[in-house]
Amino acid sequence: MSQVHRINIPKQYIRFDPANAEHRQKYASFIVKGRWPDDIRFVLEDPFHTVPTMMERRLVEYFLKQQGDWPKTEAEIHKLDPV
Repeated sequence: MSQVHRINIPKQYIRFDPANAEHRQKYASFIVKGRWPDDIRFVLEDPFHTVPTMMERRLVEYFLKQQGDWPKTEAEIHKLDPV
């Protein structure tokens, strides 16, 4: 009797959007389970070297903007690092 092997092929490759609750849930699943869900893959964007690192940066930036803590002007950037 022959065995049937199932290959999990991702349904889609998409850009990670931190504003998208489903994307955040997929990232949380990866953090908890240590593996990506089979139904989705995120595109790695420059200048990042790994998808998780890219997602972390995008999430931090997103939530800082939500809280109003992201610098909006050049002057605000210099206040953060006055060097």
